[in-house]
Amino acid sequence: MTGQVIGRHRGALCYTIGQRRGLGMGFGRRVYVLDIDMRANTVTVGDRSQWLRRDFYIRRPNYMKIAALEQAMEAECKVRYRQERQPVRIMPCDNGAVRVEFDGMFAPGQMAVIYDADGAILLAGVIDG
Repeated sequence: MTGQVIGRHRGALCYTIGQRRGLGMGFGRRVYVLDIDMRANTVTVGDRSQWLRRDFYIRRPNYMKIAALEQAMEAECKVRYRQERQPVRIMPCDNGAVRVEFDGMFAPGQMAVIYDADGAILLAGVIDG
């Protein structure tokens, strides 16, 4: 996060946001991929506490249980297959997108699945960057 070069990697394409294993180096503590710049071929790593994003958008949500999101509501979300569902707040946007307040790591292009309190899928879609 400070811009200091700490090593070489196999190419930015080989990493994902939130990754902490298989980084090819031992850091003596848990570090996570916080950012990837494909043009510059750089991978930024740091502590989990350095992840600053707290929301994302699903531009074209695929609704399952409801016809559309009419008002803000509490729900649960997964952005990784093995991840436990996390509490989120979802809000409709004027352009049809859904804003998701999410306290976890995510990357543009990942799928987000939103569940209701009963565990049924409300909607799903691709996280927009």
